[in-house]
Amino acid sequence: MVDEHYYNSPQWFLENNQRYDTYDRSGPKVFLGEYASQDNKWYNSLTEAAYMTGLERNADVVELASYAPLLANENAVQWRPDMIWFDNSSSWGSTSYESQKLFMNNVGDEVVPSRASATPAPNEPISGAVGLSTWATSAAYDDVKVTAADGSTLLSDDFSGDDGQWTKATGTGTGSWTVRDGAYVQSDTAAENPMVTAGDKAWRDYDLRVKATKKSGKEGFLIAFGVKDTGNYSWWNLGGWGNTRSAVEKAVGGAKQTMTEDGTKIETGRAYDARVEVRGRQVTRYLDGKKWGGFTDDKVAEPFRHVVTRDKATGELIVKVVNAQSAAARTRIDLGGGTVARTARLTTLQGAPDAVNTASEQPVTPVRSKLDGVANTFTYTFPADSVTFMRIKTKR
Repeated sequence: MVDEHYYNSPQWFLENNQRYDTYDRSGPKVFLGEYASQDNKWYNSLTEAAYMTGLERNADVVELASYAPLLANENAVQWRPDMIWFDNSSSWGSTSYESQKLFMNNVGDEVVPSRASATPAPNEPISGAVGLSTWATSAAYDDVKVTAADGSTLLSDDFSGDDGQWTKATGTGTGSWTVRDGAYVQSDTAAENPMVTAGDKAWRDYDLRVKATKKSGKEGFLIAFGVKDTGNYSWWNLGGWGNTRSAVEKAVGGAKQTMTEDGTKIETGRAYDARVEVRGRQVTRYLDGKKWGGFTDDKVAEPFRHVVTRDKATGELIVKVVNAQSAAARTRIDLGGGTVARTARLTTLQGAPDAVNTASEQPVTPVRSKLDGVANTFTYTFPADSVTFMRIKTKR
């Protein structure tokens, strides 16, 4: 078996439901030893549940799957997410605990072929301002230039004057930015992502060019593009992870995912000429005039996912539907032929996207009910931000 581990952004889980669809059916099986979305909010759990429909659909390949770290002491938090939280007097399940438990208790014996029409989220061209940052490192930036696709100059700064074109972050972690010797220097080696930004959020199809020099510290430098705000941007992370590798990362809602990576490391005191070319969803990188690779950010984040299994012991179809969007989904369900019981058993998890289960409040817990009027073809409205399991007794 292959033991896979990954923690990613909610966006990644919505974009990668089909990850195992093309795995070699004659190759090794998969033990997904660790996986989770990077927080404990209900929206994270929704995207994990959407991803789990793909795991079940590919159960011939994915034989085992284990959620993220199991237990966490609320008074000694080292990692988030976790499935079960506790303090000195009580314990409680996270929202992900509730969805994991629902899947565990409704597995079924076989996957039933099914399909649903797509409701893809918009996939607009990459757009946004530009940014400079560091991570536990001091670096100097110079000769920043942003050029539109038609060759016109959108931004040019050689730091021969002040830093009036740049906006600094507010609050903690802002670093120490000063114009010094004709360069823009971030000198605080303890600061983690003290990003400064320039330009327009509406910019698209542009080239960003900058000269960057690592002065001291653990890593390299961060060159951002497509910056919307502090939680939504992309950046070229050169010399990241303790200067062991480099990658392009995309942050959505504050959670990052890796788009592409390589083994590039950064030398202290050496000036690098970096360029990022953005065209639509295509990103191409150049370092010291050499093409350093590219990628297309074109995966669709599908918020409506499902899988159907059969419980042979009870004769029930288990229809599992995740609606990870803010609107209810009125859906026509066609079960095909056979005899269908008119009443189905329902279990629903629903909550506000930012809801978190705590010791005193559990806003996301299962609600059980019955659905009348079931037939070979019927309609049902899946609530916004919900996971629904529908158990329907059938005869073939």
